[in-house]
Amino acid sequence: MNDERKRILQMLAEGKITPEQAGELLEVLESEPVPMGSSARTYTAPAQRRQVRVARPAPRAGNQGTLALLAEAHAHGVTPDYIREMADIGYEGLTLQDLIMLRAHGVNPDFVREMADLGLEGMSTQELVELRSHGVSPQFVRDIRDAGFDHLTTSEIVGLRMHGVSAKFVREMYDSGLVDLSAEQLNELRVGGSVPEFERQVRDLEPEPDEER
Repeated sequence: MNDERKRILQMLAEGKITPEQAGELLEVLESEPVPMGSSARTYTAPAQRRQVRVARPAPRAGNQGTLALLAEAHAHGVTPDYIREMADIGYEGLTLQDLIMLRAHGVNPDFVREMADLGLEGMSTQELVELRSHGVSPQFVRDIRDAGFDHLTTSEIVGLRMHGVSAKFVREMYDSGLVDLSAEQLNELRVGGSVPEFERQVRDLEPEPDEER
């Protein structure tokens, strides 16, 4: 019996955790492979199988640190089932710190699968967290794609969401005659307070080619 297991059983005996919590902590501890942490790591993301380097803080030292990390994982709902499901969709070998970060931001296997179906495959843990933390839902990506933007990067999609660019706004700009805009240009128009109706009025005032002659 290693020190971590002894400490969990001691905490149970002292009444600091419930039997259910002790069981979950032991299950997470025994889940393989789930490293406690590392200063930097590479893993192969799903689908595109590209190498992603993820920098992270140095692991907490000692058994107390390990127990604290296990307790944090339990508190955020990092269960053995969650670990296995993430591994099944290509995110195997994540550290507990990775898993806690993903779970804390609401990244679950269904979210990852839906995004992959929309063309956002092989994302790093940081990209997944960025999407989730900025409120980028699969429906938002679907709507933006339907509006004509189906080859955007993760950062471009996040940028649109951050600047309040919706599919409705994109269509209104298109109806105003502003076509072939980039994601960056849409963000600039949105931040600048560009109103589609105003754009239409300006274009209505522009002389026709025959009138200029």
